[in-house]
Amino acid sequence: ILRNPLHDTHEFKLGCSDCVLRTGPRVTDFRHDETLVHSCYKNIVLCRRRGNKDWLKIRPRPQPQSKAQLYDGPYYICKDLMAGQDCTYPAVCTFAYNQEEIDVWTLERKGMLNRAWLCKSMDMNYVKKLSLVGLVICKHRGTFDFLCRACFQNKPRIISMFSSTTNKCNKEENPHKNTEENQQLTHILRESSVRFTEIRLPQQAILCRHAIRFQCTRGDECHFAHSLVERDIWAIMDKEKLVSAEVVRQAHEHVKKQTATSKETENPLLFTEEGDLGTFRWKVKFICSLCHKNGQINEAAKEMKYCTARAQHSWTTNKKVALVYTAKRVWVQIRDLPYLKNKNLPVRFELCENFRRQKRCAFSGKCNFAHSQEEMDIWMYLRDNSLKDLEELYEALTKTKHGKISSKIHSSNTDTSNILLPTDTTLHQSSYHCWLCDKECNGQRQWEQHCASEKHKLRAISDSDGHWKFRKPGGNYKLCDRHEKGNCEFDFLPASDNTCSFAHGRDELEEWIHRRQYVIDRIRKAQDDRLIDSADD
Repeated sequence: ILRNPLHDTHEFKLGCSDCVLRTGPRVTDFRHDETLVHSCYKNIVLCRRRGNKDWLKIRPRPQPQSKAQLYDGPYYICKDLMAGQDCTYPAVCTFAYNQEEIDVWTLERKGMLNRAWLCKSMDMNYVKKLSLVGLVICKHRGTFDFLCRACFQNKPRIISMFSSTTNKCNKEENPHKNTEENQQLTHILRESSVRFTEIRLPQQAILCRHAIRFQCTRGDECHFAHSLVERDIWAIMDKEKLVSAEVVRQAHEHVKKQTATSKETENPLLFTEEGDLGTFRWKVKFICSLCHKNGQINEAAKEMKYCTARAQHSWTTNKKVALVYTAKRVWVQIRDLPYLKNKNLPVRFELCENFRRQKRCAFSGKCNFAHSQEEMDIWMYLRDNSLKDLEELYEALTKTKHGKISSKIHSSNTDTSNILLPTDTTLHQSSYHCWLCDKECNGQRQWEQHCASEKHKLRAISDSDGHWKFRKPGGNYKLCDRHEKGNCEFDFLPASDNTCSFAHGRDELEEWIHRRQYVIDRIRKAQDDRLIDSADD
């Protein structure tokens, strides 16, 4: 039995919106550019009968909205196209645009052909190269873990993991049980912000054509992948016959091996010989605070009683200043943890926007945001290990050097099961999550302040997440008459300076209309998820 019954009569190929180019205003005016060298999304199925030259697009088979609309009869070609006209309802037309589409749809409905089979037969080399370790390390980074599905689907979204002791999620009020149905496989990427990507049950490992540039309105009912990481992990799970629990287990084992390897091969501390502190992987040194005020950098003397300056400041009583060696090969000062009135440190620290843009902050001494990636990571380390300030960190590291393992940081055994990367720390409490800004909030008050901020509202009306080819819409969703005649004054300017409010070409006009609809759908989804108040303008 052939996995592809149309193999003898039809040829198939994958493409994307970059290599499948529009040649005219009609819905069938497309051509495939086989010479284009690019990173193809491979989310459009192309088909042609053997012997023909032109590739035709095969749209997803129309799905009924309800059982009452279920259609079991034969498929027909659109009457508008049969009459030589353009389709009147291109977005929702349930009729086929060509005979090849009828052939594929008919076999799909009978269960004799699956688009996932076509993906494997057309792109087997790509699937062969995929591996779970390569997916975690090189391509998408991050890790995989289970979140509470009930909290994840809550409106607004709540991020909470399961506790191994109580077998329930970390939600403070009415926690949910840790059942197989309530385990949401999630890809977690922690950088300057935290991004959570939902991984649904494996289906067809082809990217959804709506999710690439626009928002897919079908949600969980869609049979195609809504992200690159979801497509790749579906392909891996199907190739290696993995279940979700096995994906999480292998991802955690890889993180532990990676941490243990870095512990053995690197010397993370200037004043440690063997690097006993496995989770602390930064190159750091402590200097005298009194010397630092005068612009001097002096460390402790050999007897650890005074600093190396002529004044010989007391090393035991004076506070130390911590310097960390960054990726730019410079030493940067690390401040103490920010003082918060409620004494509850956030789940995730964030970088200071002023320092990121202007390389300086007017509230440097009292700013509650990190001024470097290293400072943010070390703050996370202090919080996770219950260290109040850098003084306690110095004492813990000093005890580690002399073989006195601190109970706060390192257990007495050599088991590596508790070693975690700073970027993969487990959440100890539930938090509200904004998918617009990739931001977590610890409480209701912080969440309300975030949703009321101007930055959050601007993200809701932004279309920067889409994959666009042309310039931003100018405001007039019409074709430029002067451009058609060749006398528009903006045609002689660089593309970055082209501020004509009219579209220069039908393709650009069509993209402008799509971008406007993208923002409308984005706002509606944000309102439905209670990220934006419906009363806001």
